[in-house]
Amino acid sequence: MMFFYATWDAILGKYYLDKLCEKDGGTYINRPIPIDGIYFADNPRRDIAESFLRRGFLFIEMGKPGDYVRYSMKDDNSLMESQIDNLLSKGIIYYERKITREIPSYINITVDNQFLEHIKTKERLGGFRNYTMTTRLDRKLRGVGGIKAAGCTTIPKFTKQDRFTSQTQYLNILAGNEDQKELDMSTQINQYYDYALTMQAAYGLFDPNNLQNSAIETILKNADTSNFTISQAQEFVNRFSAISHYPDDEPGFSATLFRDAQDSGQAVLAIRGTAGSVDLLGADLEIASYGIAFNQAISLYNYVNSLREGTQRQIELKSSNGLLGVPPQGKRGRIYF
Repeated sequence: MMFFYATWDAILGKYYLDKLCEKDGGTYINRPIPIDGIYFADNPRRDIAESFLRRGFLFIEMGKPGDYVRYSMKDDNSLMESQIDNLLSKGIIYYERKITREIPSYINITVDNQFLEHIKTKERLGGFRNYTMTTRLDRKLRGVGGIKAAGCTTIPKFTKQDRFTSQTQYLNILAGNEDQKELDMSTQINQYYDYALTMQAAYGLFDPNNLQNSAIETILKNADTSNFTISQAQEFVNRFSAISHYPDDEPGFSATLFRDAQDSGQAVLAIRGTAGSVDLLGADLEIASYGIAFNQAISLYNYVNSLREGTQRQIELKSSNGLLGVPPQGKRGRIYF
């Protein structure tokens, strides 16, 4: 009865999610007019500009009024940056998230819509729409690892359709470069490889008080943990630096926060997977039975909060079976379901 109460909305929600994804999810083009350049109302970032220029746009503009920057490609494919007074872009990218009102209010489905808008006419030229469902249990746990949220881009029957294969394909179409799809796939594979490296590195038995690159490199080459080759370990520390490490705790949770020097200092939280009998007999059995490793989810929640706030803000999680997880000392709250 407890299990049904926590997951009944996932069953009904899945029905509505399928209908919405089928109706208007994925890539859409309202008016396929050619766009030479687009504007981002954000602080200039060379990496983002370069990625969009490779889609076929002639220029990318960024910044605030009075401090505009235009990026374009030179003949040798190097990036050129110039300060400008006025924008030439026809389009601007927006992102919005809202709760859909087309279904019963007790079903929590949100719609994420990234789209390109014509700057002068305010017309939406095209975009990508993804519906995502979160269950009651997800909302109670506040995203610390509950039943995985389902969306159009995770449902097999939709992911096989062209309109769901790339969330930025609409930009390629509007830029007149539909062949970019193959390059998108190659870029995505490289990203998966990079993330796989950080996940493998998370198995390292790091010392939280010594996260120097030399110490990290030595541990990565340990055949009993991360098992990197010598060249892999060297390449990894040249790109990634360890910011924080959460060592293996009683429930079997461990994670490391890395900084990616090649992606504008992007932080990557790598969570270690199954390691030893504690995980096999504890966390893995919980996942198989309930869809979530409760104790490790609490550890993850507490660790992320400590990174965000610099303090240990912990929770206790209670169910009909009693207390699950014992958070370390600190400020406590409770979540009940």
